[in-house]
Amino acid sequence: LPLLLAFAPPATLSRAGDSPLATLDCASFPTGLQPACRAASQLQARYFEPALGAWSHMQFWGSANALQAVVDLAARHPAGSAPLADAVRRVHARKSAWMVELLGHGSYDDQQWWVLAFASAARTFNNTDYLSTAKEVFEHVWKEAEDTKSCGGGLWWSSRRSYKNAVTNELAIANAALLHRLTPGDTLYLGRALQLWEWLAASQMARRPDGLIGDGVKAEKGNASVCDGGQASGDV
Repeated sequence: LPLLLAFAPPATLSRAGDSPLATLDCASFPTGLQPACRAASQLQARYFEPALGAWSHMQFWGSANALQAVVDLAARHPAGSAPLADAVRRVHARKSAWMVELLGHGSYDDQQWWVLAFASAARTFNNTDYLSTAKEVFEHVWKEAEDTKSCGGGLWWSSRRSYKNAVTNELAIANAALLHRLTPGDTLYLGRALQLWEWLAASQMARRPDGLIGDGVKAEKGNASVCDGGQASGDV
């Protein structure tokens, strides 16, 4: 039943909202952005599924990355961004906070790609609904994943609570910093960004002799304070 609900069109979305996306006018974009516009046009025409609020032929977190690309292009050329803004609106209509949490099924890095995309969309389009969704998912991840008993701090990679990896914590730092900038007078998100940064910088991940960031840390059985540094990571 939850999966059926996940793909059911929301009752609040009008039939007009399901009309075809407007085509991007790439000729109106600055010359340097026209290749990106043409790539976005192909992304939308070939892979975007309005009824799902996602892009096909990619994983759940991949759709968040596609959304991020759409938002980034819109931010660089607001005058031609109406079709991109429409796509973002449709995605958000199908990807509420609880939907992201449901489809993320305990993968905290996957959910945080959506936090980053919606927070970026909130900044680009000055949209408080996008910001609220980003904050709600971030709070869910923080509540479920933040832990100071194993390895001295950081966020768990998943609900299995067996591994704390670089990308999950790097994303949380970036998201907390962005939410801080989008929240006047904030100290909560700033404090969390600094907390995670200080932990990551002091962890085995950041103390490799080759200068690379380790993929993650895992506590030794029976001794949560001793953690190994994992293999080199491409998440830097």
